[in-house]
Amino acid sequence: MFNTNTCGLYRVLSCENRLCGVFLNPLDEFQLFTVAKNGVIELWNWKETKRISTYNIDKKIDCVIMHPKETKFYFSAEGFFVEVSIDAEGLQEPNVLFKVHNPSDIKTTNDGSFVAVLSESTVYLYDATKNKVLRFFNESETKQHSTIAIHPEGEFLLLGDLNGKIFLFDFQRKSILQLFQEPTLIAEIKTVRLVALTALHWHPSTITALCFNLDGNYFLSSSKEGVLVEWKTREYTKKFYPRFDDHIAFIQCPPNGYKYCVSLKYLNSIALISPNTDDKPSIIEGLKLDVYVDRDLSNPMHPHRYEGRFETKLTVDPFSKSLAISGNAGEIQLYDPIHEAHVLNVPIGTYSNIVQGAYGPVGLCHVHSVCFSEDGSNMASIDWRPHNDDQEITLKFWDRNQTTFSINTVVDNPHASKVNGLLYHPKQDLVLSFSEDGKFKLWGKIDVKESKAWICKLISSYQNLIPKAAAFSKDGSVIAIAFNENITLWDSTNLQFKQTLSFTNDEILGLSFVSDAILVSYTQNGLYVCDVVSSSLQWSYCANITAFNADLNNQNFAIAVDMSTEGHYSSNVILFSAFSPVPLNVWSSSRVVEDLIFLPEKNERGTSAIVCKILKQLLVLSEEKTGYKLEKDVPSAPKSLQKQKTIIQEKEQAREIINPNETLKSTHPLFNTASHAVPSIDSIFGPLMDTLMATKAKTTKQGKGDNSNKRVLDKQNKENGGGSTPKKVRQQK
Repeated sequence: MFNTNTCGLYRVLSCENRLCGVFLNPLDEFQLFTVAKNGVIELWNWKETKRISTYNIDKKIDCVIMHPKETKFYFSAEGFFVEVSIDAEGLQEPNVLFKVHNPSDIKTTNDGSFVAVLSESTVYLYDATKNKVLRFFNESETKQHSTIAIHPEGEFLLLGDLNGKIFLFDFQRKSILQLFQEPTLIAEIKTVRLVALTALHWHPSTITALCFNLDGNYFLSSSKEGVLVEWKTREYTKKFYPRFDDHIAFIQCPPNGYKYCVSLKYLNSIALISPNTDDKPSIIEGLKLDVYVDRDLSNPMHPHRYEGRFETKLTVDPFSKSLAISGNAGEIQLYDPIHEAHVLNVPIGTYSNIVQGAYGPVGLCHVHSVCFSEDGSNMASIDWRPHNDDQEITLKFWDRNQTTFSINTVVDNPHASKVNGLLYHPKQDLVLSFSEDGKFKLWGKIDVKESKAWICKLISSYQNLIPKAAAFSKDGSVIAIAFNENITLWDSTNLQFKQTLSFTNDEILGLSFVSDAILVSYTQNGLYVCDVVSSSLQWSYCANITAFNADLNNQNFAIAVDMSTEGHYSSNVILFSAFSPVPLNVWSSSRVVEDLIFLPEKNERGTSAIVCKILKQLLVLSEEKTGYKLEKDVPSAPKSLQKQKTIIQEKEQAREIINPNETLKSTHPLFNTASHAVPSIDSIFGPLMDTLMATKAKTTKQGKGDNSNKRVLDKQNKENGGGSTPKKVRQQK
């Protein structure tokens, strides 16, 4: 629920089922009804956000409308048009009125005396006071209609068709009124063929919404081009409102009549328009999905748009502390999932509401990846657009202004193939991109005429393999890049190769540093935590992992595990510490989690909330929401790994016991590290030789007064090619 004056969020009612209708209770202004697709009707006190009662009609509902004066519902379900009432005793027995095939729209008059139902090219008009119904056919060239509207007093009926025409019918004619006066049973539906009073044609495509205002003197119409038109009912004059960049899906006139409410389909927004002023419409924005164009149609002149999913991975904007995720075609939306509020829209690529071009459907722009600098002052993005059988890829760098982002540099086709990912350096203005062409590039800023621009500074590859995932270390000095089952470490300053790590035979799907030394990676079948300094595997976890992310506030990370069985989908989100294979917490979901991320802000306990991406929804998890401890419920590391770690520890302890004073065992602490961390030979040679010489000097000192010195000299003389040493010479030496 939103405030129409401020467009701010007012109340949130958490419904467990998918809704098909929301109606205010005509008998109590502080109550409302929600009607779900599965037939569950709930009564709420919206002011206190409390559920009062729940009713179930056990029918799958297609479309529904409520009586404006009574707690009575009209809905279509399973091929029938049904009436059901709710009173003090509860839900009454549903009353089946008539059969109806595939209804698409239901409207009623202000007093509820007439109910109009649209089913393809047929209109059913139900007289609620006399319990009679008439069936009308439109005598026009149009065979199928898209929407319907009925006059508040029942005088006129509007029909919109697929070609943009609006047909107006006069229902106050004597011939129609006499049909309701004749005594008939409701099962005996009379069929009448009507001729439209007039046909209005301005919209170029399918009529998406029709609505009369409160007094019926005007009606509103909209189409896919996004223009709202206000018509005078009897004079047919037109007034146009500013065009919206989206399809208008629904139009409603509030009870006060001061504003028109317009629902924008793909933008998931509501526009509030003042009909008597030229003020800019107020917009209530929600979470948006990416939009695609169906290019493979039997009729290429009528392309179809449909909603997809969130194409980008979940990313956090450090400046606004909100989620950055792909929205409508060619946009990045900043969204606050905690307060369920829209923050900002950033247009990344060009966008047009007209999807039909001269040579077929126009390919819409889609954002693939986005990343931010540490303070959020800069942003980098990758967007693509379908072009014939190929893609146009663009890399863009952005600077943050006071209210939005301005573009700094545009790079066309930064890679020869699809870009797999984009990462921003945690401390510097450097961006890493890696692609299906096997190349990964490091982009940086240069000074250009009192400003800065971005160029490619370094480029590299690894054995002609394709990089699938990458991560910067906490200080940004090391880059970890995954190629198939191998993890390679690179110097971020010059892209110099350092080391290869390999702990699995499966392809690595993602990785992240949880500290300067601990690197966590995952495959489809397992999780691996390793120490990059010692090049050792700390522990692993076997599971069917679908998502992974690390917490920037601490050394925790979370994974999403697919727990689905045949015919039943479910997931577990498990929270780990990098230093223990025992889970810290778990959350369960009835759907498969596709992606997750930690929010930057901490709660009172010092932990971060987790946002999960599930199909077309975002789910916020925290310790206060369905979390419980898992020390006994979730298995820790596999027994084979625990046994292996125990054997290794026993061998190391035994080696220390057998040779506790072995001098050459620990020659220098410089050797107790990975190969990429060992200093140069010049710095090692001196300490090494000092250690060796110190050992021999100690042995020589202990050998004075015995024959050990003599044996040493004889050995050295023999190595020099000489025979026995003369006595005088031995005495002198």
